[in-house]
Amino acid sequence: MQGTAEVTALVDMQQTVREIEIQMRVLHESPATVLLQVQLRQRTTPLARCRVILASHAVTLASHPTSASGEVRFPRLAPGDYTLRIPQENLETHLIVRAPAQP
Repeated sequence: MQGTAEVTALVDMQQTVREIEIQMRVLHESPATVLLQVQLRQRTTPLARCRVILASHAVTLASHPTSASGEVRFPRLAPGDYTLRIPQENLETHLIVRAPAQP
């Protein structure tokens, strides 16, 4: 996506569960959508080729492996409730995406 480096994160959070660090950044993408960027690490080592599933109301919307840097991106998310699953690590977290604030 062009211009991502110039965009300020709407949310930048990190949590650690059983030595797995999950960093989530929500970036403004358009007036109606956001980009969810997820990075996984175990201690300081990126978790490469780790499947990350994005679901909403028990329906899988996308499923992608992480890159060599432990990163995966989910573009064009509309406001709503989402579940992020990492089956390989038996982890699940929930997030709510709100509409981006209008300038």
